[in-house]
This record gives sequence, structure tokens and C-alpha cells, in this order.
Amino acid sequence: TKHRYSTGKFVQIYGADKRLSLVTAKEVAAYLDTNYGNHKPKTYNSHLLSLKTFFNWCTKDERKYLAASPIKTVKYKDEPWEEPEYMKPSDVERLFGRNCSLHGY
Repeated sequence: TKHRYSTGKFVQIYGADKRLSLVTAKEVAAYLDTNYGNHKPKTYNSHLLSLKTFFNWCTKDERKYLAASPIKTVKYKDEPWEEPEYMKPSDVERLFGRNCSLHGY
């Protein structure tokens, strides 16, 4: 999955032998900037979300691998708003066939 890939890449670069409790927000921000800083903000944010999800998972009561997430202060990049693309009714009919209803469920 996407989360497994992002987390695995971080562990590979950070070092599998390093303790999670020693990870700092500064290190994660540097990792993200180095590896995804030149990508679109959505890509950067996607990888940050994966890491935040992992570190939050590590703090859950039933696990408590960490007392708190070290990266909760790492901020997402602003994503520019883009007008969504819509399919024309003729494209929907071509995709689903002439018998589909465009006005009903």
C-alpha cells in the first residue's frame, strides 16, 4: 500500500537500526524536503500523511511504542486549488452505454 511504501522508504533512509523514540520532527522534515521537496505539494503531503499515520499508530494505548508522535508539528504544504475535471454527458453515455440515466441514481 501507499502507506507501507512511504514508511518503508523512510525507514530505509533513516536506518532500520535507529530507535523510533529518537526520531525528530526536524529529521522528518529534512527527509521530506530532500526526497519530495521538488515534487508537487500533493505528493509531499501524501508522504507526510503516511508518516503521520504510522507515528500516530505507534502511540495508540494498546501499543505505546511511543509516548507521542514526534512529527505532529510538521506542517503540510499548501496545495493550490484546481478546478475539478468533469465528464461530459456524452462521455458518460459512451462509458456506460446509452441505457444509463444521467439524472437518476
